[in-house]
Amino acid sequence: MRTRPPFLCTLVVGIGAALGPTAATAACPNEALRVGPSAAPPECRAYEQVSPVDKNGGGVDRVNPVESAPSGEAVTFISSAPFASTPASAKSNTYLSTRSASAWSTLGLGAPQLNSHGFIVLPNFANSPDLTKSLQASKIALTPDAVEGGSNLYLRDNLTGTRTLIAGVPGNAFFETMVSGGVRPFVGASDDWSHIVLQTYVALTPDALEGVANIYDFSDGELRLVSLLPGDAPSPAGANAGSRIVGGANSVSADGARIFFAAQEFGAAPLYMRENGTTTVPISASQRATDAGAMAVALFGGAAPDGSFVYFTSEAALTEASNGNTDRSLYRYDVESGQLTDLTPGSEGVAEEILAISEDASYVYFTGGEGLAAGSSPGLNIYVWHAGEIRFVGHVAADQSAEAVVGPFERLASPSGHYFAFAGFTAYTPDDLPSPNCPTDPGPGNAPESCRDVYLYDYADGSLDCLSCHGAGLGFSDLGGQYFRETSSGDRLPRAVLDDGTVYFDTPNALAPRDVNGTGDVYSWRAGTAQLLSTGTAEEASNFAEATPDGSNIFFRTQQQLVRQDIDHSVDLYDARVGGGLVGQSPSTPTSSCIGEVCRGAGPGAVTGPVPLSASLRAGGNGNARKRCTKQQRKRSQQANRNRGQAKKRGQQAKRPTGKTRKCGGQNR
Repeated sequence: MRTRPPFLCTLVVGIGAALGPTAATAACPNEALRVGPSAAPPECRAYEQVSPVDKNGGGVDRVNPVESAPSGEAVTFISSAPFASTPASAKSNTYLSTRSASAWSTLGLGAPQLNSHGFIVLPNFANSPDLTKSLQASKIALTPDAVEGGSNLYLRDNLTGTRTLIAGVPGNAFFETMVSGGVRPFVGASDDWSHIVLQTYVALTPDALEGVANIYDFSDGELRLVSLLPGDAPSPAGANAGSRIVGGANSVSADGARIFFAAQEFGAAPLYMRENGTTTVPISASQRATDAGAMAVALFGGAAPDGSFVYFTSEAALTEASNGNTDRSLYRYDVESGQLTDLTPGSEGVAEEILAISEDASYVYFTGGEGLAAGSSPGLNIYVWHAGEIRFVGHVAADQSAEAVVGPFERLASPSGHYFAFAGFTAYTPDDLPSPNCPTDPGPGNAPESCRDVYLYDYADGSLDCLSCHGAGLGFSDLGGQYFRETSSGDRLPRAVLDDGTVYFDTPNALAPRDVNGTGDVYSWRAGTAQLLSTGTAEEASNFAEATPDGSNIFFRTQQQLVRQDIDHSVDLYDARVGGGLVGQSPSTPTSSCIGEVCRGAGPGAVTGPVPLSASLRAGGNGNARKRCTKQQRKRSQQANRNRGQAKKRGQQAKRPTGKTRKCGGQNR
């Protein structure tokens, strides 16, 4: 892979030293807070520690999703440790951190539990977009109408702390479904959470069927069964809602009036729409003259936010233009007109799977066989449909068994659909070269030395760029927050692709001069330029968690201490915030004379000043943990010791080094 000229870092730092403080200093209104590690991030960003200092010996979970309010003033995260007034110790506890002008404050959202032995995986399993409401489960009766010792599902108002019972039934079955590590019952909700849609095998209403999956809508304080066929008979084969696009599928319209479901528990099944309490629209019904109205099995792909258009795939020929064979077609159903359109008509190619849909449902990215657009090849191809046209995006290598069936597992479109990012093992561009650091992983059948890299497709010019292919190939890269997308709670995914073409991703490859740690770091990419958002000097990998829609807040996880108050080596959640920085978290003085954007190529300086220990940490003994040294710190410490020894030999008083004198791995620094 391509590497940067070795003199570039020296050149950048040298220019900064020659210019000294410049007008760039004044360009950032928060420059006084951009010191220590915060001197390095671009775009006038500064680091803020979101998770609390005292985490009771635990840390922020690297796997489970982080969700941010659009404003960036509130964010949820998961930890295995109980802290911040969490009333019970589950395996995974949910926390809400909110920002004021002076600090981040953290509140435990978990409900009290009877179990304290780690069986409870995630009692808080979904949050509203603004994080003012949460779904949580408990066997304890927390409202007068709940069932003590039974399975209770509550809607928590995070502003007031009050709870409303959604469902309470005897026994453990429903509770275990809600808190287990498998598929949780939350399907989706209206934007304001006035409608909450759930799916479970447990009969929660008198008209629900026992032993099959049922779908419910909670609204106006009442739980109603919605998996009903035309005529309001419950679907005898059960039902399922959602799609393989975890998050963003819009199974529930923005106002909650329309709910889409399949009349079978698993796999392809007839698709229906229930609107305002009535199931009248058979989405996957044939519109051919020969078998008009016959229901076909289909796989729901997604819908427009208002439910006006629905996309699905089916092996059945449902329009006169369909090929009539067993090839799978991509269909678009117009709810207002009732018109069904085969977007891949004819016998040239077959649609395989829907990968991503734009927020307004005008762009659909999917995989399919050869022949659907110019540039495709035999095997599996990535396509995009927009405004009646199908374009070729890329070809999946046949020897990449991890992708050859359904395409890249990490994929996400920007809200507008103009951009589509994905990660895969296929070398989609010429600059994706083999690397001995990535031999044949993740399984047999893959081409040797294939690293997972991140790509971006721009619909405007049809370009496909590899974002992580530059620099030495050190390991696997991931589209931000997407590697663990199957664990996403709620009905949305992290915002890793923005409408201005910004993409957030994790890579061990050094794409910036100050990235020197050889492990995973968080980057942004826009208009051909990569920006390092984590420090590039942490001993352990940092990874992207979430961003606000405008990208002004980028949340990431790291074990590195980036502000003065962070005194442990646990994983913390940080915000790389434009115009950010909090006086109570940051050091009081800069550690370098190199200030301003021209100096950002240099590595972040060490945090200086005393480190106060909170009374709670001192009581728990966590503040006495010995610090690990970086190579640079050990070298500075060793040189300081040599200088003192030479001074003693000359009969001079040894001068102590400036800065920190705390023990770091047994050495002064």
